[in-house]
Amino acid sequence: HFLADPRACDMSVGWRFNDKVYCVNHKIRADHLIDISIGHAFPVWRWENYWCCGDALQLEVEANVWGIFDHLGAEAALINTDYFIGIPLSYKRGRWSFRLRGFHVSSHLGDEFLLECPEYPRYNPSAEYVDLFVAYEPWDAARIYWGYGHIVHFDSSFHFERNYIETGFETRLPFFQCHMASQCVIARPYYAMHFRLREDNDYRYDATYVLGYEFDKYTHAGGKLRAYLEYHKGCSLEGQFCREQAEYVSVRLGYGY
Repeated sequence: HFLADPRACDMSVGWRFNDKVYCVNHKIRADHLIDISIGHAFPVWRWENYWCCGDALQLEVEANVWGIFDHLGAEAALINTDYFIGIPLSYKRGRWSFRLRGFHVSSHLGDEFLLECPEYPRYNPSAEYVDLFVAYEPWDAARIYWGYGHIVHFDSSFHFERNYIETGFETRLPFFQCHMASQCVIARPYYAMHFRLREDNDYRYDATYVLGYEFDKYTHAGGKLRAYLEYHKGCSLEGQFCREQAEYVSVRLGYGY
């Protein structure tokens, strides 16, 4: 997945500061929130040397849940949960890789949130998407990517404009590295940025930046443990709040690919 994509399928938890989107009344605090991501990509089938020597084609299933909690509130209210299921088909050849993916996202306000904010309207911002991404690695520790997506269907209670573009850059940094040879682990800092341009938000500025430290096996065969700072400025990521402007910092710990 993309390191700065706030909707990457991984296992992570963060302490979010100063996200004012959810201050709908005095009962919900937004200066401190816990946001979680629980998910994974599951390989289904892999074809080696599909079109030429050294390339690979892989079919996967992705599943994820994202949730945010007002953990300092009286009821520790669950504010919103987004459920994701996707089927990506990925192809890699040399420094180029491609991903075609169809997926569904279903969003639901938390029961505790609705009890504490009964005046807040409830909609069903569920939709099916298809997108295509292209990525290129200009050197071994860096990747540039860009993609186009289209919403093919959405629930009538929450209308979406259909088109979006996403792009980004990520790199592992060459300094402050630590090699643990006995454990076959390398630890190194990294930096990444991710930009979303959505027709539904009039293509307004929407960016996420991360700076962190990554622990990785020399073999690159397994997942990676990451501790990082995340800064987001743009539109909210959660459900029917997605047209509200958000700006926050999150301290996070994650595990993924």
